[in-house]
Amino acid sequence: MSSEGISTRELRNLWLQDSEILCSCIVTGVNCIKRRHRRLEIIP
Repeated sequence: MSSEGISTRELRNLWLQDSEILCSCIVTGVNCIKRRHRRLEIIP
């Protein structure tokens, strides 16, 4: 269920490119992804 024009892979690439902690909202349950020390954590 992707209502957005961007794919999850694209978002993942953007997050990986960003070395700073990035927060993104997803239509399926507004999730925040924080990148810490090469680690991706999903916070509901």
